[in-house]
Amino acid sequence: MAYQRILIVVVAIGMLIGCTPRENTSNAIFSTPLPALSPSPQPDLTITGIIADVATSARTIMLHEPVQGFTKIALVEPSIIIPANGEPVKLHLLQPGMQIEATGWAEASSALLTSEVRILSQAAPSDGS
Repeated sequence: MAYQRILIVVVAIGMLIGCTPRENTSNAIFSTPLPALSPSPQPDLTITGIIADVATSARTIMLHEPVQGFTKIALVEPSIIIPANGEPVKLHLLQPGMQIEATGWAEASSALLTSEVRILSQAAPSDGS
């Protein structure tokens, strides 16, 4: 009997704040609706450039010269780096001087967001000077 009274009180409180027992959510009385997630942008831009520097902790590749207005490439999760042999490599193996191709989408800043980078050529050998 006491259980039925508690259930009626909980249902009444839920109805007062706009929740009904028919909703299939945990803790419906205390939860707030989540914002709708917008779909991820589709990669629509491909650039080719020479690496000037790599910031592995920031997952960013700086380009030697701006390419179509982009000075850096920011890798999003998950991302893949593909050399000529096709076996994925880690970001820390990229070196200044390598020619790369990245396909992604523009960010408000001067970065191209990408999940795939292709290594087109290895770094030019240093002249030893």
